[in-house]
Amino acid sequence: STQSRSSAASDVYKRQLLISKTLKTYMRMYHGCMTAYEEGLYEGDATLADALWRNFYAMQEDPNIVNAERITALTAYIRRELKNLASNPNEALTRGIVNWGSFNIRLGNVI
Repeated sequence: STQSRSSAASDVYKRQLLISKTLKTYMRMYHGCMTAYEEGLYEGDATLADALWRNFYAMQEDPNIVNAERITALTAYIRRELKNLASNPNEALTRGIVNWGSFNIRLGNVI
């Protein structure tokens, strides 16, 4: 019937609207994370460490997982790898040839 088709179309529209709103929310979150990381890369280790904590560990309540030593180690790893990337030839990077360094920190549980 016409009423059931109208109801079905309305349901489809509502689902599409919900998906659209959800995608917009995720895009805002993504752009917020990227902006925070970019600020951290330019402003210094404290800003980068703060962005890492907010985006990786903000929901984590276990103090054995979240601690200053781990954030410091992760910040140092990112800085080291950025230097390694900068020293790679552009040709290798454009071909997708990247040799990432290891992250072998042992502070209680491995991150």
